[in-house]
Amino acid sequence: METCHEGRYTVLTLTGSLVADTVVTAEARVLTTIVLAEAPLALVLDLSKLEMVDLHGAHLLSKAQFAVRAARGTLHLIAPPGAPARGALSRYLLGSTVERREDLKLLTG
Repeated sequence: METCHEGRYTVLTLTGSLVADTVVTAEARVLTTIVLAEAPLALVLDLSKLEMVDLHGAHLLSKAQFAVRAARGTLHLIAPPGAPARGALSRYLLGSTVERREDLKLLTG
C-alpha cells in the first residue's frame, strides 16, 4: 500500500489481494489514513492494482465508506471495468467509483 496526495485528495493505493488474510492490515492502514488526514477529508482508494477481493475485502470497502462519512469526508474509489475489485463493489459504492485516476479531475464533490 502506498499513500500520496493529488490536489485535494489523499490517495491510498491498495495492491495484491484484499482477502481474509490481508484485510486486518489493510483496515488499519485505511482507518489510520482517515484519522490522520487533514480536514476536509477527501479520500481515494485506488483499487486498480488489486488482484483479488473476497467478501472480507468487500466488507472493508463498505466500512471505509462509513468511516469517511462519519468523519464528514468524501470517498472515491478507482476501479476500472474488468478489474477484480470492480465486481466486489456493492451498488452503494458504485456511485463513488471512477474508472481511472485521471477521472478525479472531473469530480466536484
